[in-house]
Amino acid sequence: MPLNIIQSKTEDGSPLPRFVHDIMEYIEGYAHLTEWLFRKNGVKGRIEEIKDCCSELSPNNPIPPHLLSESQIFDLCDALKLFFRSLPECLFTNKVSSLLQNWLRELPPTYSPKHFQIAQYSILILPAENREALLFLLRFLCGIARHSNINKMNSLNLATCWMPSIFQFFNSQPLQQKQQRQNSTIPLLSLENGGNGIRRRLMRRKTIEISLVNVGGITNLTTTKENTSPTLQNKQVVKLSETKKNPLQEHSNNG
Repeated sequence: MPLNIIQSKTEDGSPLPRFVHDIMEYIEGYAHLTEWLFRKNGVKGRIEEIKDCCSELSPNNPIPPHLLSESQIFDLCDALKLFFRSLPECLFTNKVSSLLQNWLRELPPTYSPKHFQIAQYSILILPAENREALLFLLRFLCGIARHSNINKMNSLNLATCWMPSIFQFFNSQPLQQKQQRQNSTIPLLSLENGGNGIRRRLMRRKTIEISLVNVGGITNLTTTKENTSPTLQNKQVVKLSETKKNPLQEHSNNG
C-alpha cells in the first residue's frame, strides 16, 4: 500500500502503519542487549508469519503481542526491512534516487560537506509522506546506533544494511537491482577483479550512506511518534537545509 494511502487511513496522520511503529519500538528496546541487529538473519518461516499476520492488519491496528518476543528479535528486524522493500516505490523515490546519484557524479567520490548538503536537499524534495516516513526511520536507527558499543551496529553499518531497502541504485543491471532490493544486506562486491569502475561506484555508494547517516544524526530534533502532524513535520524538516538553492548550483558557481 502506498505511503500516502496509509497516511490517509492512520488516526495520527503517520505515513507508517501502527504495527511498524510497534516493531521499531520493540527492537529499539533491545538495542542495548543484542549484537548485530539487522546483520544477523532471522528464520524465514517466522518472518513470513510476521509478514502474513501484519498484512491482515489495518493501518491503526497494533501488532499482536505473540509476535513480539525476544527469541524473534532478528525475525522482526528482517520483517521491518521487508516492509520497506515491499512498498510500491522506494522510500527514496526512483526520481530522487536517480537525481541524488547524478548530483554525486559531479563531486569527488570521497566524502565532503557538499555531500551532506546534497543529502539534505534530496530529503527536502521527497514527497511529504516519504520524507516523514524517512525521518521516523532515521530517528529509530539513531536510537540503535547510540548503543553501538554494545550491539556493534554503528550508524555506517546500519546505513549499509538499510540502503537496498530504501534506495534505488541505477548503475546496476536490472537483475542486480532486483537482488539488491530483495536481499537483507548489500552484497559484498570483490574489488580485486572489479576494476576502477566498481571502486568508484562503491565509493559513491558509501558517500550516500555517510551523508544520510549525518543527516540522520539530527532527526531527533525533527520528529517524534507523538507529534506527527504532516504540516508541522514539513515546517520542521526545512530546518535541515542551510541553503535555499540546489547545492550543485553553488558548487558550479564556486568551480
